[in-house]
Amino acid sequence: MGMTRRPRIPKALSQGPFTLADARRHGLDRWHLLGAGWRRVGPGTYLPAGLEETSETKIAAASRRLPPGAAFSGLTAASTSVLRTLRDLCSRLPVTEAVVLCDMAVHRRLVKMSDFSGTAALQKVSRFVEPAAESPMESRLRMLLVLAGLPRPEAQVDIRDHFLRFLGRPDLYYREPRLALEYDGGIHREMLAEDNRRQNRLVDIGVRLLRFTAGDIYQSPDLVVSMVRKALAA
Repeated sequence: MGMTRRPRIPKALSQGPFTLADARRHGLDRWHLLGAGWRRVGPGTYLPAGLEETSETKIAAASRRLPPGAAFSGLTAASTSVLRTLRDLCSRLPVTEAVVLCDMAVHRRLVKMSDFSGTAALQKVSRFVEPAAESPMESRLRMLLVLAGLPRPEAQVDIRDHFLRFLGRPDLYYREPRLALEYDGGIHREMLAEDNRRQNRLVDIGVRLLRFTAGDIYQSPDLVVSMVRKALAA
């Protein structure tokens, strides 16, 4: 008896995880999947040997065994599509916290601004999203001011003198009134000397600088808004 010919691998089964039922629809049976060309990644679920077994492929394999309409939850849900995760969180979180997450996702280029046109949950926060934002607390400070009715400040603006020498890049900046805002976290305390030199350079060219901590933002938000409002009106 001659050697059994190796079955042709259907293209539909070479792209990602599949179930035994998928294989049978393409003319393969369980015994075909015992060779070196496949590996079992779950109950009745297989992966072509040439594909790496990552968290994404594991989730994709598990999803092949779920009934239509089922969805992942918890940490597993965060490993699926970033855009879908943001959509779900934006529908549940307060707007500020939703913007914090979206700022981070756009800044890290996990999603694009054009992606936010997809659903109502994303659209409601899209007008607040800032791709230049570099930290969650910077986003929270910006949202505190915007939701209080103050103008939206620019984020991470390079400030230069009349010789075009770089002087600093405050977290937030109101260009016309030349008012800079900074969030001071733990890293700022470690860089106090450089922060002071930068502040002196900005003050020297007429830029005012207000600095706030997490305690200010969480415990005294009205005072933060009042100080910025007075500085803008001065």
